Amino acid sequence: MELNYTTAQQAFRAEVRAWLAANVPATPLASFDTEEGFQQHRAWEARPNEGRWGMLTSYRAHPSESSERTIPCRAPVARLDSIERPRRASPRTASARPISGPRSDDMLTPKQIQAQMALYVQLVDAGDIDGILALYAPDATVEDPVGTPVHQGIDAIARFYREGLGRSRARASLEGAVRATHNGYGAVPFRVELDWDGRHCSIEVIDVMEFDTEGCIRSMRAYWGEPNLTMRDLS
Repeated sequence: MELNYTTAQQAFRAEVRAWLAANVPATPLASFDTEEGFQQHRAWEARPNEGRWGMLTSYRAHPSESSERTIPCRAPVARLDSIERPRRASPRTASARPISGPRSDDMLTPKQIQAQMALYVQLVDAGDIDGILALYAPDATVEDPVGTPVHQGIDAIARFYREGLGRSRARASLEGAVRATHNGYGAVPFRVELDWDGRHCSIEVIDVMEFDTEGCIRSMRAYWGEPNLTMRDLS
């Protein structure tokens, strides 16, 4: 039995997490047993409805409200089939991976590419190398930074991440919106903070990725250089 998430499922999870991060109240709501808390909970539960992520069931008036001021019931409005999900993967063949040209119906949408690239940054931040490798196609390439030797194939890419990220206690955070196209390309600006050889390094990076029709990373090129690197001794 395969218990790991597929690339498409990981993209959908990232999309849900991004929505929650942007919408969950920053402070706890007041008790539902109070007038203030009742109104806060009612307002919050409408948010998933507005975002098409959930549904609202019947409401009754709070005990403190008069019988004339009842809240009408709402029918469920968020249907699971109304939520955009990653497309089903197609067979993995070289011919199924267009390099350029107009978008194919089998390719990821720009929104799905944004979710995949945001997930990549989250996995770098978590130091989850196995999770990162699961995003790559078996014959993918990595050029990090651009101008250095290319790592070809999943074994070479695994060595690159384990010898670098695996030894550096890296943290990563987005520095702006993920840019995405309709034909399988995206660019993500982010910052990596890491400890290396007794020094703290801060690197401003832009990763450009190409995705195949299965939603896997076909190539990754990292744009950064000396002007984007800050180092200081660990105190």
